[in-house]
Amino acid sequence: MVRVVASLSLAALLVLGLSGITVAAEGEAARPVPRRLDRKPKFVGDAETIRFVNAEIREGWQDANLEPSPQARDGEWCRRVYLDVLGRIPTIDELQRFEREPAASRRGLLVHRLLDSDEYAEDYARYWAAVWSHVLVGRPAPSDAALPSLTNYEGLRQYLRNSLFDNKPYDVMVYELLTATGDTTPGEPGFNGATNFLIDCLDDEAVEATKRTATCFIGFRAQCAQCHCEPCTGWQQSQYWSLNAFFRQARVQRISSPDGRDHAILSDADFVGESNDRQHAEVYFQSTQGKMEVAYPAYVDGTKIDASGELQSVHRRAELGRLVIHSDQLGTAIANRMWAQLFGFGFSSSGEVDQLGLRGELALTGIPAALGHEFAARGFNLKQLIRWMVLSEPYSLSSRITDKNRADQHGHGMRPHFSHFYLRDMQPEQIYASILVTSGGYLAGSDPAHRAERDKIVGELAIASGHTGANRNRSPSGTVPLALTLMNGPLTSQATGLASTSLSRKLSARGTSKLDPIDAIFLSALSRKPTRSQRSCAAQLLAAHPVDPESAYRDIWWAVVNSNEFILNH
Repeated sequence: MVRVVASLSLAALLVLGLSGITVAAEGEAARPVPRRLDRKPKFVGDAETIRFVNAEIREGWQDANLEPSPQARDGEWCRRVYLDVLGRIPTIDELQRFEREPAASRRGLLVHRLLDSDEYAEDYARYWAAVWSHVLVGRPAPSDAALPSLTNYEGLRQYLRNSLFDNKPYDVMVYELLTATGDTTPGEPGFNGATNFLIDCLDDEAVEATKRTATCFIGFRAQCAQCHCEPCTGWQQSQYWSLNAFFRQARVQRISSPDGRDHAILSDADFVGESNDRQHAEVYFQSTQGKMEVAYPAYVDGTKIDASGELQSVHRRAELGRLVIHSDQLGTAIANRMWAQLFGFGFSSSGEVDQLGLRGELALTGIPAALGHEFAARGFNLKQLIRWMVLSEPYSLSSRITDKNRADQHGHGMRPHFSHFYLRDMQPEQIYASILVTSGGYLAGSDPAHRAERDKIVGELAIASGHTGANRNRSPSGTVPLALTLMNGPLTSQATGLASTSLSRKLSARGTSKLDPIDAIFLSALSRKPTRSQRSCAAQLLAAHPVDPESAYRDIWWAVVNSNEFILNH
């Protein structure tokens, strides 16, 4: 595992005059992470940062002649924050604890508790490790290839979980992922989970490593520039291949195992160039005119490094890591990506996170660039970035569309303006954890014995909902296979039994309990009590089962869990 040897705040680094943080994989010499210390915050504290976001969003509403939806109800907002920050809905106890806080400060207090307390550190780290695993390498996909994928998903999740649990600075994570060496698999000598980001990307002249790095950390979808210049984004073919040249020292050694579970070691070696010149180790590519062109390592902003392919002269991936984490693109890209994760869409006209382009499309709004700068200046703290977003005005709005913002919908020819909260389908991990929460069977930090079962069920939910490979189904309409899986699948069957036990406890204590079982079902699943018509329907069902009321409660629970309101993040 990659470990941070020194974890100091940016302010402490400035006081001590340190130039870097040292990281090392087990059994590997430490390599300093170069830090850029010349950035200064533009805003004074979190409140001023959030006020800037709100002002920019309101200006966009005014320009587009939109008026925002009303504020979301407290229970609705609480459920939303738990889903987005921890990957699950709140328990009844957590919801009631939130509602007991003073009205003026309860939202800020909840965000502080979810992000900063030890109570939720494991939930946060496990959920965001899954999110980042999908961003970096996609979900595991069934494959019948002769050579299976070398990516060890458990190894990557382990690295991400440990990094996020420690709230490792984002620039350190990026540097480690781009420069990692070692074995991909937990338990193997020299294991370094960060190697799993690039391990499957270095064949075929490292074209996939180039695309993945541009998409994940720079915010550009660069694959078209592999073959031609891209007028929409501004990418030139030469920029693509100059970025590609940084990966040419990387080497992958596949190690076969008798049980068929191959693993791999990622290392670096001298690159002699395609003309066998170590001092000017170039790559060639064919231009759209059919001519062979030459490229040497240079970052997307034109910054060049020594063209030598000898490791003793220049470590190309380390240089790439330095250029990426020092660039303004890194902050802008992560601000746009995190906004899309929490709001459903980014700030580009398409709403996508990897179409920022090189032509300054984000001049349409200053939010990603400003938040990216602030994020970098304050030490690349991912939790702080989340805090700014979930405490902003657009995040607090209801998902109910009004006549005055009906035009603000994806697909209506407008870029997102966030005048209401966009409906989103739950991710498979959120579905799994939330069903267990509402059934009373959720255990924070589930033990290793449940991990294989969880991964199996989450994988089935991913296939049913269209979240396979690198795909991300963002439609709030769901899918027929997902509906059938939730109605009849093993997770629902298991959870129904857990819910029955939980409801039995409530029924046995009904004489002293202040919470009616029907209220408990709706609060546990939807963070609200039932409407008058829903309570009437439940009463009719109970009247039809006078001898076995528990069966009726179980049916009501099943119906609520299979409702659109449950499966949507709203």
